[in-house]
Amino acid sequence: MPRLFIMLLFLAGFAVPAFAQIQPGGSGQARRINTEYRGIQLSSVLYEPPAVAQEPALFVVLHGCTQSASVMATGTRFNQAADQSGFYVLYPEQSYSRHILSCWNWYLPENLKRDSGELSVIAKAVADTARSLGISARRVFAAGLSAGSIMALNLAYCYSDQIKGVMVHSGIEYGAAESVDQAKYAMANTSPTDVRISAEKAYKCAPRRVTPLPVLVFHGSRDRTVILENSAKVRDQALLVNDYLDDGQANGSLRVQARATNFPAAKGKYPARILDYHIGGKSLVRTVSLIGMGHAWSGGSRQASYMDPRGLDATNIAVQYFLNQSL
Repeated sequence: MPRLFIMLLFLAGFAVPAFAQIQPGGSGQARRINTEYRGIQLSSVLYEPPAVAQEPALFVVLHGCTQSASVMATGTRFNQAADQSGFYVLYPEQSYSRHILSCWNWYLPENLKRDSGELSVIAKAVADTARSLGISARRVFAAGLSAGSIMALNLAYCYSDQIKGVMVHSGIEYGAAESVDQAKYAMANTSPTDVRISAEKAYKCAPRRVTPLPVLVFHGSRDRTVILENSAKVRDQALLVNDYLDDGQANGSLRVQARATNFPAAKGKYPARILDYHIGGKSLVRTVSLIGMGHAWSGGSRQASYMDPRGLDATNIAVQYFLNQSL
């Protein structure tokens, strides 16, 4: 088997499950929107709930490898959550012409900076959608799974003027890799790059932001595709970036306090441990570790690939975490 194809399978999580009936659900309307920026085309699905909140929000949800917008909507149930809380959901969709397994190329250097690569056209789609719907940047949040979560993190750091908060589910910190080989190594071992260096690069990618950037991190302890230790680096980087945002320096100026909450195993459910890192009584960074879960979206529907219903409801936790933010 060619070496490149083996690497592609690794980045996709080894398996390509097939699902005959994908039903995204929700009582609202979904429509395709197309975006072009600097010669790059992007197709996305925009979901509009039947009733929109007075101050609506937009969640940008990026799928993982071998997935699609409809698979992500089906598995995460973000549409149903949107129905309940009155927010919009934008599902950007990777083109097979850019990756044979529909993975976002999160590790390529052009996707680690503004106005370049796939990241720029995603940002354009987000900006156009928010503007057309009259949504403030204070109410735009990004989330994703695996490769999608890392791309969401790239988006949040490099376009932090457009994104209020980000959820990283089964992902890796910004700048952990700049090639397929480096990506493969980081997923299996964590990146050798010092998180202090990558945090400074993340901050400098969009230095205009001065307000805190809330980060929510989910990870399964038995993830063999992206090992759990990567979640600690995502957390540490997020705390360092917010330290920079405080006064332009990584000098420990943030007074962060950690608080742990344990969820014991219930029937058919994984136990979990939540760590909140607070400033001024508000959670700035939250990590959720699912004990025993593999590489999957926690609390997702088995109708879609890479979803595990035995975990805490990651979608509901993300919605409540971000919509209640006042940092």
